[in-house]
Amino acid sequence: MCGRFTNRMTWREIATLYDITDDGFRPNLAPRYNIAPTQMVPAVRTADGGRVLRLMRWGWERGWSKRTLINAAMETIATSPAFAPALAVRRCLVPADGFYEWTSEDGARQPWRIVLEDEQPFAMAGLWEVWTADRDGVDVAAGETVEAFTIVTTRAAPAMRALHARMPAILPPALWTPWLDGSAGTEALVPYAGGLHAYRVSRAVNNVRNDSPDLVAAL
Repeated sequence: MCGRFTNRMTWREIATLYDITDDGFRPNLAPRYNIAPTQMVPAVRTADGGRVLRLMRWGWERGWSKRTLINAAMETIATSPAFAPALAVRRCLVPADGFYEWTSEDGARQPWRIVLEDEQPFAMAGLWEVWTADRDGVDVAAGETVEAFTIVTTRAAPAMRALHARMPAILPPALWTPWLDGSAGTEALVPYAGGLHAYRVSRAVNNVRNDSPDLVAAL
């Protein structure tokens, strides 16, 4: 799964890496070291034949579920009522440069940060929706409409199976366009084949209120 991640890129860095069409939306993005569900996060999607960057809520809810849908398993998104409509026409890329998983150590949750072996940014496969809240929440009021996304997950790559059985679907650059335009099916969402590196970080990551550079430092 993916329950927290990091993105320290500026708008300009994201625009260059993900080939964003400059439509005048240039958010002043601060480095993020502990992105958590329900927060507003940069995501890349298509519009007018190009790619645009939008700030979107991580996760949406359904009336029949009290869970926030922050992850979508690639094995079931094509048939799930919650995700199949978005898979057909509303796909996105979620820029990141690392994500977290946890193990249990001494009775406490120990976070690990997982990055690409070369520590370069990457893109996680996502789906997005225009979601209307049906009840008041911490960040939304009943009746409020927001654009929200979920991160697609797949089986974990061998390098991180000791941490978790699943991981976000990391797309190589060659699949960014096919994913966004719908020409790539769910069979493209395989465990990441490149090198990954996992390292222990501060347990301060466990508190979503913490968001500072020391969170990504290796212990």
